[in-house]
Amino acid sequence: MTPAKPRTIAAAMLALTLLTFWLGARSLQARTIWYDEWWTIFYAGSAPQYGPAPLAETWRRVADTDHELNPPGYYLAINVWSRLVGGSPYTLRAWSLLLGMLTLAFVYRAGRDLLSPWAGVGAALALGLSSFFVEYLYEGRAYMQMALCTAAVFWAYWRLTTGRRITIGLGGLFVVSLAGLLYTHYMAIFVAAALGLYHLLFASKDARWWGIALLAGLALAAFLPWVSVALKAFNQVTNDPARDAFAADAFSLLRRLIDRFSNGSAALLAIFAWYALPGRRVVWFTLIVALSLILAINAVFRFVTDVHYLLALWPLLALVVGLGAARMAADRLRPWVPLSVWVIAGLITSLSLEHLLRPKNETFALYLPWDVVARQMARLAQPGDALIFFLPEPVPNWLHQPVSDYYLEGLPVRRAVVDSPAAKPVDKYRQEAETFVDDAPRVWIARQPNDPPLPVVDAEFQRVFAERRYVECGSPWDTPDLRLTLYVRALERAAATFGEAITAYLPLDPLPPVSSGRLSIALGWEVGETTPPNTYSVGVHLDDPDGQLVRQYDYGLPPQGFTCRSADIPLDGLPPGDYRLLVTVYNWQTGERLPGTALASGQTGDRPPLATVRVGEVNVEGGSAEPSSAECFIDDAANQGARLICPDSD
Repeated sequence: MTPAKPRTIAAAMLALTLLTFWLGARSLQARTIWYDEWWTIFYAGSAPQYGPAPLAETWRRVADTDHELNPPGYYLAINVWSRLVGGSPYTLRAWSLLLGMLTLAFVYRAGRDLLSPWAGVGAALALGLSSFFVEYLYEGRAYMQMALCTAAVFWAYWRLTTGRRITIGLGGLFVVSLAGLLYTHYMAIFVAAALGLYHLLFASKDARWWGIALLAGLALAAFLPWVSVALKAFNQVTNDPARDAFAADAFSLLRRLIDRFSNGSAALLAIFAWYALPGRRVVWFTLIVALSLILAINAVFRFVTDVHYLLALWPLLALVVGLGAARMAADRLRPWVPLSVWVIAGLITSLSLEHLLRPKNETFALYLPWDVVARQMARLAQPGDALIFFLPEPVPNWLHQPVSDYYLEGLPVRRAVVDSPAAKPVDKYRQEAETFVDDAPRVWIARQPNDPPLPVVDAEFQRVFAERRYVECGSPWDTPDLRLTLYVRALERAAATFGEAITAYLPLDPLPPVSSGRLSIALGWEVGETTPPNTYSVGVHLDDPDGQLVRQYDYGLPPQGFTCRSADIPLDGLPPGDYRLLVTVYNWQTGERLPGTALASGQTGDRPPLATVRVGEVNVEGGSAEPSSAECFIDDAANQGARLICPDSD
C-alpha cells in the first residue's frame, strides 16, 4: 500500500468534513421541529416560554416527567448551549451538527491509530456519507451526542491501552466521554458494557489495566445520582403494554441497521466487513457484543422501536469499513471504487426531499408547516381572531399541540388543533366545532390541501359557520403545503354600490384591534347577474392626508352572488395622521372605473370612501418614534359613515 502523505490525508479529510458539514447545515431550518424536539426544548428550558431554566430545573424536569425518562446529559448540554448561542430551532440543531463534526474527527483518529491514516479516512467517509447519520446532524435529539461519546470513549480507551502512559488529558477524556455516554441515552450503556467486558477478558492485567478500571469506576460513580430514575424508567418501559405493539424484532432491527448505515448497499458493507475480519479484535468484539446485548434484551423486554436508537453503533460500523478499505488497499484491490459507490448513494439519498421530510413513523405526519402558520398569522391575524388547524387524518392532537403552542406563542389569537380519529363519534366533532368557533368575529382555518382530515370535520365546521352567519373571505395564503382560509361573521351592512349591480359590505360589528402594523379588512361583495364575469377587479386604496395614494391592495371581483374577500394592507412606515380608505371597481383590461356611491355619506365618484384610518406613533427601542399602525377599529357611532380609528400607542 502506498504510504499516506500528510497533505493528501489532510486534503481528503478537509473535503469530507466540508461536504458533511454542508449536508447537515443546509437542512438546519428545512423543516419545523417535531414532537420529540419540543421535549428537548422544554427540558432544556431553551425557549422563553419554558425558560431560561437553571441546570437543576432541567435535571428535575427530566426526572419528574414520564414522557421518556432518558438521562439528562443531552438536555443539560442544550441548556448551556442555548445560553451561549440562543434557543431557536436552528441553534438547537446546530449543536447536533457540531457534535457530528467532532464524531468524524474521533472516528478518523481511531481508524488511524488502529491501522493507518487511510483506514481513518475510510472510516470517516463511511460515517460522514451515511445518509442516516447525515439526517441526525439536523435533529434536535440526543442521538448525535450518543455517537460522539461512543467515538470518543472508544478512541480514548484504545490510546490508554496502547500508549506509553496514561496522561491527564487522555484519562480525563475517557472519564468524561464514558460518563457522557451513560448520561446521554440508555441504549449507549450497551456499548460501555461491551467495552468493559473486552477490558475484563482481553486486556493485560497490569498496572495500566487497573488505572483504566479506576477511570471507568469514576465515570460509573458519576452516574450514581441518576440510577434510581433509570430504574424507574426501566420499570415504566417494561410494564407498558403499548411498547410491545411498536417494538421491532431482532431480524427487522438487524436488517434496518445494515440498510440505514450502508445507504441501502448491504453488499458493499459485506465486502468491507470481509476484508476487515483480520482487523482489530477490539472493534469487532465491541460491535458484536453491544449489538447482541441490545437484540437479546429487546427480545425479552420489547422496547426498541427503530434503528435510530442504535446510533451509538455507527462509529464502530464506520471503523469496520475503514479497516476493510485499508486492507483492500494493501492487497491492491482499489477500495475507492466501492467507496465511491457508497458516497454517491449517500449523496443522492441525503439530497433528496423525501429523505429530508421522511417521517420516522409511517402512519403519522410528524412535520407540519407551523413556522409558516406563525409567520402568516403574525401578518394577517387581529386580536380576537380564532385559528383552527385541521390535522391530517389520522394524526392525533397530542403529537402537534405542544409544537403549535411553541410556534404560535404570543400571537393575539385563540387557537385549537383539531384531529380526526375515525373512532370519534359525530356528536363529538359537532361539539368541538361549536366550542372552537364560539363567537369569534373572525375564524381562520388552516390545513394542508393535499392531506385533509376526515370529511366529517369539514362538514361540522361548515354547519356551524352557516348557523352563525359566517361567510368565507378567501384564502390569502394558499400553497400545496398550507392553506389559510378566513371566515368573517355577519357581513350585512351595505357600504357602497358600483355600477348597476355591485354592492360592497362592511362588517356589522366593529373590527377588533389590528396589530403588527397591518390593516386586514374583510369586504363582502354582492354581484348581480347583469355583471359580466371575469371583467372587473377591486382596488382597496389608502390615501394620505394630502389625498395621495400611498397603499393599495387589488384582487379580482368575486363571481355572481354573495362572497367575501379580505384585503391585507401594510401600514408600517406611514407618517402619523388620518388616512382615507377608499374602494374602486375597474375593468382590469381597460382600466375604466365604475361609478360608485358611499351609502352612509352619499358621496359619489369612482373611489367612494369607506373609512378613515388614523395611524398613530409607536415608540421603538432607543426612545425614537416611528410611525406604524396600532389598535384600529371601525367607528360608526354617529351613523355618519364608517370611521376606522387607530389610537396612538405608547
